[in-house]
Amino acid sequence: MRRIFSLQVNMLMLPALLAVTTIVIAQLPLRLWLPALLLSWTLLALAVVDYRLFLLPDMLTLPLLWLGLLASTIGLLPGLTPEQAVYGAAAGYSTLWLLSRGYWLLRKKEGLGLGDAKLLAALGAWTGLERLPWIVLLATLITSAALFAAWLMFRHPLNAPFPFGPALAFAGWTIFLWLYG
Repeated sequence: MRRIFSLQVNMLMLPALLAVTTIVIAQLPLRLWLPALLLSWTLLALAVVDYRLFLLPDMLTLPLLWLGLLASTIGLLPGLTPEQAVYGAAAGYSTLWLLSRGYWLLRKKEGLGLGDAKLLAALGAWTGLERLPWIVLLATLITSAALFAAWLMFRHPLNAPFPFGPALAFAGWTIFLWLYG
């Protein structure tokens, strides 16, 4: 996939994104700052890695999942019970796993990596089961718009691989901020 931004532009954007993330999180209640920063910066790292390598590493997705479950257990996420976090994680993973397997059965090729399923599981742990449809809808709309823009501007083939993780990360972050902000 042709990259829209050069490495130099990416190197300039990363500190700006970290700064914006920190400023936005400063608007949250004080008790949410640490979990929100951990979530935000991990999602940013995952988005960058997936955009560049088409990979969502377990070393980032799985700790994010466990941190979400832990945060709900110790009461850092207001209104989210541990049960809701577990149901969100299970539903998030299961939904994208089933979609991935169904695509494999129909097309005999991978259409969605399990890293995306693990990321949605982590987002489910942070936001709960009820928010997952909104995360998936927003991520799908973002990815569709980005794919169309890449096709329009760079003639990126519509059937070529395109990362879903960055849109999933942004959608999850947006829903988290909406939920707790």
